Amino acid sequence: MDHNSYGLIGVSKILLEEDDSKSFLGLSKKDFDEKLKSGEDEDGNSRNDAYDALGEVIVHNFNLVKDIINHCGDCGIKHYRIPSSIFSLASVYDLNIPVEKLPNSEKILALIEEVGILSRSRSVSLSIMCDAFNHLNSEDEEVVQKSVEELNFYGWLFDEMNLPKNLTNPIVIKLLTQPDGDSISFSDRFFETFKGLKRSVRKRVVIQNELKGFWNCVNLFKYFHVYVYEQHGYVIPLSYSRQADLSNPSVIEDNSIDTAVNVGAFHETWQGVNPVFTWTELNAESVQKERLSGPIEDFGYPIKWECDVKGKDKAILELISPEEESRLSEEEVAKIVKKKYRSADDYYSGYKGYNALYNK
Repeated sequence: MDHNSYGLIGVSKILLEEDDSKSFLGLSKKDFDEKLKSGEDEDGNSRNDAYDALGEVIVHNFNLVKDIINHCGDCGIKHYRIPSSIFSLASVYDLNIPVEKLPNSEKILALIEEVGILSRSRSVSLSIMCDAFNHLNSEDEEVVQKSVEELNFYGWLFDEMNLPKNLTNPIVIKLLTQPDGDSISFSDRFFETFKGLKRSVRKRVVIQNELKGFWNCVNLFKYFHVYVYEQHGYVIPLSYSRQADLSNPSVIEDNSIDTAVNVGAFHETWQGVNPVFTWTELNAESVQKERLSGPIEDFGYPIKWECDVKGKDKAILELISPEEESRLSEEEVAKIVKKKYRSADDYYSGYKGYNALYNK
């Protein structure tokens, strides 16, 4: 049995080829400002032209999300990552416009609720990944505040969809800030900020390993899963990025950590929820491939893999077939991690230091 399921990121190439309007829209700050200016009457009173345009963009985007979820449900794609830009300028980094104040807010809120209903009825889980502006551990307090507001905004979105307040629909972040030699203080400072997030956000946030810098798999696990639990009693889940692991490998005592070990360790941090990980494939020129080279390896755990390739759902559908055999059997996985893995219950009952999977 193959434990993997596949997830789509962003646009559907299949829907887009059928209808070129099936792409996400945006509204630039320049265009918004021009509409604001042109929307003034002779007395200088503002009309709603700019806000009408923004509201129409958001409606279009959520209608497209509905179409994509239905498409995923029809095709057997089990997960979908919503673009973080779905609200265009109605975000904390731009105009800070509450959705409720847009002229068509009732329609937008109804669409958001419909997306949640579709997600549950079609068994297509959702996620969202914060962009590169989100630095929850920045030393710039204004950047931290904006990052908190963004995360709370996404938490509000998933709450409006009536999605479970747990990891089944995660909000993925990256640290994007280096610890400057003091990883313990870095983790403590992060946790203090993290505690200030809304409860429904804390229940959904997961941290992903990075392409470069200190936050590879083993350091992320050590300082943000093990240390935060031991010091603060809180379990922070970790989301595995295959490309980041290849580009920024983990090493213990000059020994590289095997992919299967990292996947197993990160899987444990989700505490029984099927994790959402990312699988990217690049060519020799480090350019994203059009297609996946084959079925993703079965590591012996149920995993939802967001497929980060140019072919999008076309690439996924080439692989979703009951006749496809896993490249890695459960027996082979068991040999790889033999005597290296310890259950979460054993670990949390008192084991200190690395999880047994990383412990020689």
